[in-house]
Amino acid sequence: MFSSNIFRRSRNLTSRILYGRFSRFSIKRNASKIFRIQTNSFSSKSMKIAILGAASKTGTCLSLFLKQSSLIDELAIFDNKCTYGLALDLNYIDTRCKVSTCNYPDKSLEHTLGGAKIVMIVADRSIAEESNPYQVLKSNADKLSDLLPNVIKYCPQVIN
Repeated sequence: MFSSNIFRRSRNLTSRILYGRFSRFSIKRNASKIFRIQTNSFSSKSMKIAILGAASKTGTCLSLFLKQSSLIDELAIFDNKCTYGLALDLNYIDTRCKVSTCNYPDKSLEHTLGGAKIVMIVADRSIAEESNPYQVLKSNADKLSDLLPNVIKYCPQVIN
């Protein structure tokens, strides 16, 4: 029994050594291809994310977490309420992501959604405000019916 354990250990050690040599050789041989693939997939022009409903509790927390991401270049926030103070607070966080908002009612959705690659709609009503679940569903559906035509109009590429 003791000799079988030694045999298993030596076989595992040999396979680890051979696998390590093979993987190093394979990486050295294909390093230029791997580097080319990585640079092509990660060198996008810019990553803009639009958050609709950013003044809600969920939208505020989501925008704070997304602001800290190193993958995002611009974070555009929108809500029917004023989001200028939220944008100022988020811009104080020292990251390369900039936060933009627009307070002009006619141009705000166009500015927020223009060029966005990801759109997150977190416009919601609290269940405490509405007593009936059907009323909550209806109010959220009304908000979505107002926002979705603008998403389709200003950034149709996110629908794909």
